[in-house]
Formats: sequence, C-alpha cells, structure tokens
Amino acid sequence: MSPELYFIAGPNGCGKSTFANYLLENPETKGLTYICPDTLALEIKSEQPELSDTEINKLAWMRARILRDECVLRGESFINESVCSHESHLEFLQHAKQRGFKIYVIYVTLNSSTKRIERVNKRVTEGGHGVEPRKITERYERSLNLLPSLMEISDRCLVFDNTTHYRLIFDKNDNTYTCLLADSALSQRIIHALYAQKIEVFYFHS
Repeated sequence: MSPELYFIAGPNGCGKSTFANYLLENPETKGLTYICPDTLALEIKSEQPELSDTEINKLAWMRARILRDECVLRGESFINESVCSHESHLEFLQHAKQRGFKIYVIYVTLNSSTKRIERVNKRVTEGGHGVEPRKITERYERSLNLLPSLMEISDRCLVFDNTTHYRLIFDKNDNTYTCLLADSALSQRIIHALYAQKIEVFYFHS
C-alpha cells in the first residue's frame, strides 16, 4: 500500500487548521505525524522567548522541512500544513510522489484580504502565531498562483472557499478537474489559469 501525504495548503488565516484537526481525529488518519510551521513556531517561542519573530519563523520552517524529509525517506504517511507560497513546495511534493507517495491536497482560501488579516490578528489575541499584514497579502498571491501546479501534482485536490463558510469550489480527481461553483470569483481565477495550461474543466450542475 502506498504511503500518503495529506498536504493542507492555503494563505494565512484561511482556516487550514480546521481540516488538520479533522484528519488528526479521523480514524483513517489519526496518529499520523503532523507537521505545521505555525505549531513549531509556538514551540520554539516557548523554548527560546528571546528570539525575534523572524528568527522563530526561520527556525520553524527549517524544522518542518527536516521533519517532512524524514517522513518521505522512511516512506511514512503524514500530514503537512503549509501556506505553500514558494515553488520549493511543488518540488518537494513531486519528490514525494516519485518516492511512491499518494498526494492528497486540501487547499483553503478566502476572497477577502481584510478577512485574512482579521483572522490572523484574532488568532494572535488567542495566543496563536502572528504574521505581518504585508506578508499575508504577498503570500496570498504567490500561493494562489501556485495552485494550478499544486492541483496537477496531486492525485486528489479539494479547493475550499472559506470566506463566509467552507464551500467546496473545485475537485481534482486523478486527471479530471471539476468546478462545483462556477460563479465564485476564486473559481473563475482557477479556471482561467487551468485554461491557460490547456487543461479541460468540467462543471457540476446540481
């Protein structure tokens, strides 16, 4: 049986951790190693409170990279949460796939920059990990630009718009791309990017 990599991706403040918690409690995926830079950053902050946020984030990213590489080397199924705003993530997923992993992607995003910043600020007041507003906006654009390639690498990719509540707007299964909510601005952005790569998109009509 092939090892499985559950990659939970999307910009800061979009609600990725909700899906991570679901997988961690689901009988089929419960007990899998969970790798999340934000969680690691909180651990590092408690261990070394004298460090700056920049230093903490850098160490958390490095630690996450080591942990995920070890899982791939062992052929061990795991869950990885990431903003996915750099092409190195695509290279990593491609490497894992070449090592025999099944790649399952859950991508969560919002269509409002203000909401993303508000949610991150709320998370900070609750003791969570903070991110500069400028970086939130920059990462949003970079992450969304990588989504078509992320979908292409995956064996299955579910895309959710969590602006008001979780809505499944796209489902990529093997080589079939299905749009479930064509009137969404996010869906249209994804569709145009896929068409630019000459990828056919099917539409679901309820």
